[in-house]
Amino acid sequence: MSFFEVAATVGEVYYRISKKSKTLGFPAGLCTSLGIGGHITGGPYASMMRKFGLGVNNVINARIFNTNGIILDKKSIGEDLFWVI
Repeated sequence: MSFFEVAATVGEVYYRISKKSKTLGFPAGLCTSLGIGGHITGGPYASMMRKFGLGVNNVINARIFNTNGIILDKKSIGEDLFWVI
């Protein structure tokens, strides 16, 4: 999975990561039914937080779409605007 859809839940993200790697993880929270989009933007409190920081600190890219329906990523919107989202 190259990016997380807003509709994905924390549980689905954990599941996808576990299918790809037995050694990697993601510092998301404990409520697996919560949507990942809201979870990440809220800076989730999680069990891996002490070692890896908040989930929001670990986001390396995002795909969003503007009002014209154009899909944008970190490269197309620029680093400054990426950190705003």
